[in-house]
Amino acid sequence: MLALRANEPACHKPAMLKELLGLLAATIALALPGCGGSNNDAEGRSLPTDAQVIADVTPSDIENLVDVNVVEGKTGESYLHPGNLVWTFDRGVVVRRKANLAEAPDAVVVVGGLARYQLVGDEYIFHRFLTTYNEYEGVDAPSSKVVRKFVESNLDKVFASREHNILGIADVELKGETGWTWHTPNSFTAPFDIRYRHRKNNTTIEERVDTFDIRFYRQTIESPLHGLMATERSRNVIGTDTHDAADIDQMKTLRTNFR
Repeated sequence: MLALRANEPACHKPAMLKELLGLLAATIALALPGCGGSNNDAEGRSLPTDAQVIADVTPSDIENLVDVNVVEGKTGESYLHPGNLVWTFDRGVVVRRKANLAEAPDAVVVVGGLARYQLVGDEYIFHRFLTTYNEYEGVDAPSSKVVRKFVESNLDKVFASREHNILGIADVELKGETGWTWHTPNSFTAPFDIRYRHRKNNTTIEERVDTFDIRFYRQTIESPLHGLMATERSRNVIGTDTHDAADIDQMKTLRTNFR
């Protein structure tokens, strides 16, 4: 976000009030037009250029560097940092480096993050690079069929702690292979849609299609998958049925593997 600095009043005010005015100015700036997309901050000071950002975050071991790019479609954010009340500029950057994996010699590790600058005098000085994510490219992945079947065989882990409320699984769908995110060479996350029947209460059954981010684990690049952890990202209730509580109690569940 781009922030405006509050005008200093002629009279003297306590330091705490000045800090509050600064924070208020930073918040108000979100609603003001024309505060973003400039090469200057809200008070006209020059911001680092994309070329300067790339130079500042380029690692010293050039032999392992593939490329460095700023995030396209963004211009960065200048703001009064609420923690230290220092004017700060953040620019999104992606650094791609050789992964140097014996099992995958062409693999690349993708490091996304923020190049952070702080105002010193009237100049923004590079402060540090903040990593926000790591991903891998070029690492051998199991087939989509293998990944889907592994989920189907481990539904108790996907629905951990609520297996007794899962009354049926209608479909397990892997949402393509382009949305996979590699965290390490042996761990990745893939999105799934799962359609299932869920006991909402003693008399109501919901038909749901939920989207899960499922993270998979393996011991080595050549090893089969051996574990997963699921996070429910969104829920879509597409229908409900009502039944007698006694009838629902007799229905088979995931806890008993629908037996």
